[in-house]
Amino acid sequence: MMCATEAGHRVQSARTSSHSSSAPQADAYLGMHRLAEAEKSGLKAAEIDKTNFEPRTHFLLAQIYEVERKPDAEAAQLGEYLKSVNDPPTVSVGDNCRIKSHSSGLSESAREHRR
Repeated sequence: MMCATEAGHRVQSARTSSHSSSAPQADAYLGMHRLAEAEKSGLKAAEIDKTNFEPRTHFLLAQIYEVERKPDAEAAQLGEYLKSVNDPPTVSVGDNCRIKSHSSGLSESAREHRR
């Protein structure tokens, strides 16, 4: 008989496995410029990873939205990425500043586009 902890580990393992296949798949689709498939895989990875264990998924979605010219969605995903990144070695201060600058520029661009 399986205990609750063991069952929880199996569920988490299945989620991690599914996420680990969805995010690289989204990245590959983006590289092949198959944007619909890239977005679908990226959103699936983000949905599976509700705890934002892998914040790069949001960065990947932002890249997809950048290519699709969807500045509001791109800015939202960059914001999620920045909220999720707590590990300084993962993102350098310079990268963080560039992302924040790019994100604020996107917000301004989106507001102007709506006028």
